[in-house]
Amino acid sequence: MFTVTESAAAYLSEKLSEAQAPEEMGARFVLENQAVSIQIDRPGPGDTTYQHGERTVAVLDQEVAIQLAGMTLDVSETPEGPKLALIPGGEEGELEEEDESDGRRGRGLD
Repeated sequence: MFTVTESAAAYLSEKLSEAQAPEEMGARFVLENQAVSIQIDRPGPGDTTYQHGERTVAVLDQEVAIQLAGMTLDVSETPEGPKLALIPGGEEGELEEEDESDGRRGRGLD
């Protein structure tokens, strides 16, 4: 199972608010050439979503959820400031996931 820590959910929520994304849109994780990128998007049929309060913060389709199973999304402090980090293993601090439907792809998240 993919895990999102509370600090990662709060970070994503803040970035989505800064991007003026509607609350029902979240950060969709996309795998391209073995790299993960993020786009602002609405959840679609079969997607798994993670919430922070009333806001959808993370969206994964079934393929990405399988590829990221066993990983934890957290926030790491870097010299440039906080950044999202994928960490192998662990389910500590897991947020509830939900299956969603009905959505389209959107713009990227800085």
